[in-house]
Amino acid sequence: MVELGPGTGKLAARLLAERLQPEARYLGLDVSPGMVALASERLAPWGGRAEVRRVDGSLPLPVADGSCDRFLALWVLDLLDDELSAGVLAEAARTLEPGGLLCVAGLARGPGGVARLVSDAWEALCRFRPSLVGGCRPRELALPASFELRHRRLVTSWGITSEVTVAARLP
Repeated sequence: MVELGPGTGKLAARLLAERLQPEARYLGLDVSPGMVALASERLAPWGGRAEVRRVDGSLPLPVADGSCDRFLALWVLDLLDDELSAGVLAEAARTLEPGGLLCVAGLARGPGGVARLVSDAWEALCRFRPSLVGGCRPRELALPASFELRHRRLVTSWGITSEVTVAARLP
């Protein structure tokens, strides 16, 4: 499993402890030295099964072709420009084995009502002063043709909408 942007490693620790098979391996890639340190410390109990590496934000990712069965990018693509986001999805396709699953979650446009007002305001703030919203903005995920959509769902809480997408890499 590869996770782009593992943050503190909390999700990875939970997956390793509760969900993944004992032989499963985890690789987290992050641009933040602080997050790499925190995640590495949190994942230390899994020794050789879990590794977190610092990357410089450029592509390609340091992962071999077809070497993973899962690729996670949770609240990462909404921080990237369209070109880099498309590049990350292409890298996910390259690194996943056929049938491997991509899971992406991120901010999305609200479907209507208060959620739409919140996402419109969020986008305006991002254009005016990105630092006020952490540089992220609602966006629509465009899956490359190398993936087959398995699940897509909008979830709105407190007026903020996120999109969760799971797709399988085609052979």
